[in-house]
Amino acid sequence: MKHLVVLTLLLAILHAQQVGPVVYYVSGSPNSISNPVYSSLRGGRLIYIKVTGHNLMASENKVFVGTAPCIIPSDGVTDTFISCETTDIGSEVSVNSQPVTLISNSVAFTTSWPNVVHFQP
Repeated sequence: MKHLVVLTLLLAILHAQQVGPVVYYVSGSPNSISNPVYSSLRGGRLIYIKVTGHNLMASENKVFVGTAPCIIPSDGVTDTFISCETTDIGSEVSVNSQPVTLISNSVAFTTSWPNVVHFQP
């Protein structure tokens, strides 16, 4: 019985420590790591975010690439990935190294190189 109490306490501590998302990588492919990701300035590129600690309901997550929203489809969230489609960034020239920010469970996680998106004409 003592071991069960200790195990239960350890599981509760581990669960309490994971309060938000942790992004492992951002990729242009769902089957391999392909980063940085390249998108058109007008958007339309699917990106795949390997993540834990996120909400499993698509509507409860938000993704931004730089300051531009990345649209999560209703079926774009699994227990290990979030996929989203880049949107028009409003620029006529290339914009490189845009970080990806995931907001889930009221906590934000922002990526850095090489987990970034380059926008090109």
